[in-house]
Amino acid sequence: MPQPSESFHETKEKIKKSVEEMRRSQLTATLEKLANRSPRVPEISTVEIWPEGDQEIGRKYVVVKCAYRTRTSGGATGLVVFLADETLGEPELLCLWTGYGGGLGEADIDASWQALAILMERLEAPQDKLLHEKTMETLKKRLSPPTVNRMASDDEDRRRQVMEDLQHELERELGLSLEMKFGIEKATGEDLGKFRESREEKREKKEEKSRTDSAEIDHLTLLCGVVVDPVRGEPVSTLRPGDTIYVNIKDGSAIAHALRQVMTKGNIDKIPVTLLSTKTTETGNVELKVELSDGIYGKALAGESYKISVLREDSSPRIIGLSFYQMLFALTMAGLLMIIAVHLLID
Repeated sequence: MPQPSESFHETKEKIKKSVEEMRRSQLTATLEKLANRSPRVPEISTVEIWPEGDQEIGRKYVVVKCAYRTRTSGGATGLVVFLADETLGEPELLCLWTGYGGGLGEADIDASWQALAILMERLEAPQDKLLHEKTMETLKKRLSPPTVNRMASDDEDRRRQVMEDLQHELERELGLSLEMKFGIEKATGEDLGKFRESREEKREKKEEKSRTDSAEIDHLTLLCGVVVDPVRGEPVSTLRPGDTIYVNIKDGSAIAHALRQVMTKGNIDKIPVTLLSTKTTETGNVELKVELSDGIYGKALAGESYKISVLREDSSPRIIGLSFYQMLFALTMAGLLMIIAVHLLID
């Protein structure tokens, strides 16, 4: 009810603005629910150990390459590139990919260790967390410094024994019957240094692109249409940033479609938005950028002669002619319908 010190106009404006804010907040909540309906599976890195600091050019390494898969199609697959100092046995690089369903394909174990490491980076199929963890546990047990020393030797029998032990341990840990392929390479500090530099440069570019993509997602922009009011509207040329205008959703995306459903169920035909900027296009139209809510924006085109519907301080086209109680009831019901519609859509 209005306070004694408030005029009818002031009370009407407070109720109207309150309901408009409620509509906007409900639309924002709907967008957030829709965006979070299918959370992404956390990505498991293919890099477990990465070289740090400058590499000694003359330092020598042994590289163990291993590819495994279950004997049945569509089962577990894995690829390992392990690089360690051939004298001390200290690991400098470990790249690992494990998963199901043939995402790895037929990895050529005779390919260079650099090529196999890059192949793992580029795989789009997600890794399996449990398979990854168990494979890591096995590698820690079996690829100890003494084992690396045996792998670095030219004794084929000793190498074969190490590989067989690794396969048996992995089969026991995973509880699977595996087919495995092994390869041994030698590398130098120069080889490792060049590989590290090239991959870090690629990774920086990828992270920059990821940040850009995230920013685009965080600032969602929908195609809107301005609401024209030939009688009471404001000429588009007189609009200024900060003005509140009315728009409707024209975007063809799934989120925009869901929003239109919410608006229909809530008996809402237009949304009050804040005008951020205007600019004239090459075709002579005016492009308007608006803010629907935090991080949610809209773009609309209007002709230079358009008169745009604006939220006025003195009156509202939707409630002119209503008594105070009719107005209060209408605004309250509109808010309730909006809330119910949002819950129906989300559920």
